[in-house]
Amino acid sequence: MFKINFMTMFGHIFYSRKFRIMKKHYYGLFLLTLLFILINCTMQEEPNYGIFSHSRDVGNLKHKGKTVYEPSTGKYFISASGTNMWHDTDEFHMVWTKVSGDFILYSNVAFQGEGEDDHRKAGLIIRKSLDTSSPYLSVSYHGDGLVSMQYRLKDGGLTDEIRHSESFASILQLERTGNKILVQACQPGDPFAKTGALEPDWLEDEFYVGLFVCSHNADAVETAVFSNTRLSIPVGENFTPYQDFAGSRVEILDVETGLRKVVYETPDNLEAPNWSPDGKYLILNGRGLLYRLYLDSGVKEQIDTDFATSLNNDHGISPDGTRLVISHHVDDLPPDQNSIIFTLPIEGGTPVRVTEKGPSY
Repeated sequence: MFKINFMTMFGHIFYSRKFRIMKKHYYGLFLLTLLFILINCTMQEEPNYGIFSHSRDVGNLKHKGKTVYEPSTGKYFISASGTNMWHDTDEFHMVWTKVSGDFILYSNVAFQGEGEDDHRKAGLIIRKSLDTSSPYLSVSYHGDGLVSMQYRLKDGGLTDEIRHSESFASILQLERTGNKILVQACQPGDPFAKTGALEPDWLEDEFYVGLFVCSHNADAVETAVFSNTRLSIPVGENFTPYQDFAGSRVEILDVETGLRKVVYETPDNLEAPNWSPDGKYLILNGRGLLYRLYLDSGVKEQIDTDFATSLNNDHGISPDGTRLVISHHVDDLPPDQNSIIFTLPIEGGTPVRVTEKGPSY
């Protein structure tokens, strides 16, 4: 004879069931945690190409190219091999974004090192597709200083070129207006000079715009550095100043190196920056208001100007750094006389009128 302990058996069954539920629960948490880690790692590893969206080789390059973007300086370091970009086929590396309509692409290009081939090239490009024989138009800076507009008018067609009037013009600009593409170049400190212009018939709704490098030697890898790179969308034909806004880009220029750093960008308008006495922020105006832009964080905050909410772009800081001077459009004077000077604490506050008659700035 044997006895069955129902309480023990029931407790064992209950415990086993509870264990299985807990096991499933923790297993689910483990999977969710693992998924979160994988997603987080993927997000962290997503490359940053600045104003561009993608980077890849075009053609069958012997050595894989790459683009490295340096956020602290805004520079692009592009390395590539490639036999050539000529005749009816191309091999090069490109960082790009898709654009539709008018644009202006600007950059200053320089090669790293002596290089293997004088015909290595780097520059700006607009391309119909990423096929090796695609129509394109570029402004190319070569290792020997040659600058030229190079283009292919149709799929699989031959490449042609127009040479710039001077060598070593390392500042390049590629601009599309309507069906016309304009290429300009210059040396640092000089005004732009036209290289050439073309009205290709392959421009479609979207096309590829970016920077490129080709080593002109399948076995060699060349690196070019692109600085002060800007991609701008011009205003339309019906643009009305002070009613429509094209956007603003606040930049700081290093007068020693010529490097321009974008510290703030907005689709709205900002004007007339003043340095703070301690150099930690800028004071700017936009749409009648005054703002403080902190350079370490990029945070913009409105400065309290009380009733003065119709400011123009004439403002400054007192020599002792304690007060602001502003020009505000008052309501009790005619439009051509209503700009009046006021002062207020640099932290913000109620403005005090300085001039009785206008206009004063």
